[in-house]
Amino acid sequence: MGGLEGISPIARAREELRVGNHAAAESILTGMLAGQGEITSHALFDLTGAFEDLCSPSGRYEDLIGFVSRCAEKANRLPEIDQQIHNANCLIAIAGAERALGRRKDAERDARTAEQVLSRFPSEHFGPKSREKLTRLRLRLRTLRKALAEDTRLPQSGNESLESTASNQIVEWRTFASKKQVSPKEIREYLGKMHAACGPTASATTILNWAMDTPRAGRIGATPELLVVLVEHLVILTTGHALPFYTRNKFLCLVQSWEKEQGQWLQRLSRTKPKLGLLDKLQRLRRGLETQFQNAVDLIEKELDKLTALNSGEILDGGQGHEATLLRLDASLTELNEGVPSPFVPRLGTLRASLDAIVAKVDRELHRRNDAYEELLKAVEQAPDRSVITHLRRSVKQQLPLAMQTRPELEQAFRQTDDRLLLAEVEAIEKQERVSHLARLGSVHGINLANLLFKEYGIEITTARQMVIDHNRGLMDLDRLLDAVLQIKRTSADQTRRRI
Repeated sequence: MGGLEGISPIARAREELRVGNHAAAESILTGMLAGQGEITSHALFDLTGAFEDLCSPSGRYEDLIGFVSRCAEKANRLPEIDQQIHNANCLIAIAGAERALGRRKDAERDARTAEQVLSRFPSEHFGPKSREKLTRLRLRLRTLRKALAEDTRLPQSGNESLESTASNQIVEWRTFASKKQVSPKEIREYLGKMHAACGPTASATTILNWAMDTPRAGRIGATPELLVVLVEHLVILTTGHALPFYTRNKFLCLVQSWEKEQGQWLQRLSRTKPKLGLLDKLQRLRRGLETQFQNAVDLIEKELDKLTALNSGEILDGGQGHEATLLRLDASLTELNEGVPSPFVPRLGTLRASLDAIVAKVDRELHRRNDAYEELLKAVEQAPDRSVITHLRRSVKQQLPLAMQTRPELEQAFRQTDDRLLLAEVEAIEKQERVSHLARLGSVHGINLANLLFKEYGIEITTARQMVIDHNRGLMDLDRLLDAVLQIKRTSADQTRRRI
């Protein structure tokens, strides 16, 4: 594409996409993503959007999630507010991809997190170009949330979407599980087929919904051999795959319900074939789920303890992405709270209260900074002299973090105020000089005034005498006389410069 050398890489990539050269477009975009140089906020927005244009039409949603996640990492080099806005933009893109893949819970979680981020940054705090992007971002999020609420489907490539495949599998599994005669081998084969067709999350959800709706797990649990096969598969699903915590929590509730409400039935099944170790396998499943839950909660508690030890300024300005950690912890606690077994509710409530306290502390500091920024910006625009400007520059460094000190609006206000004060100083000097000139011209008359114009102002003697005559006759007052003298001096100076 020889005619594309003079345009930006994003524009070149979009042109390659337009003509159907997807490989070349991907090469350009991944090159930008892998580059070590600085990237502007607006260019990173365009890069994220270009990856969506590259991957979405061909259904490469997993690749899109990977690309966009790397774009979010790239945003860590940007100022604090830009970084958070880009994180929200990436979450919206990822949520759209997850919805297309049938992972509606994950999409809703990411959309909620993006909405929480954007709610903290009013549009009026940004410049026109950034405000336009922020408005489009909010509109896009609103459209995504509406689509998720209505459970509408995005167009899918291929013959059948993953979501409809999972839906059909639920019906087929219920039909299979209700058969009068089924062997352990058939169950293993069917579970393996369902796992391969739908993936671990969808197949786990299918089994979970069926088991919670069917007393004593239906015919699959009619004999210890069949129930053991099911429990063994659940152990593999819940310990060997990264299932959403909502699904894990539901499984833990299910196992606890079995042990509590169906305890006698399970005991009888276990005594029928003790060598199968049915109760041991159920306990292993429960302990594994409880351990995963406890580990996740312990990790959140440890991170919250670290953040509690920091003040709000350290969280906002920390180079380790502390504010992004808050958003991630909020999403994790929200996920853990969905379907959580009752014994864990108090501890999650304590962690939520701790997180809310930290977020409130950070929000207060952010509002303080925004208020201070607005006050300083207004004071700079209205500064009456240079001493006030000097004081305001010191105040900006003392009251605002580096990212806010370098905002374009503030820098522009300083430049415009400097220009205004400079013009005012020049006008004051000119006014003072005019008063001095008028005093000198008004102190002499007649031939003395002509000599002054000739010797001091360099006016030719003939011209000087005529100007004095006009002044004496009342044809030219002192102000007009000074204007004529200054005009002659400027003309003479211009002619001298041209000759040089």
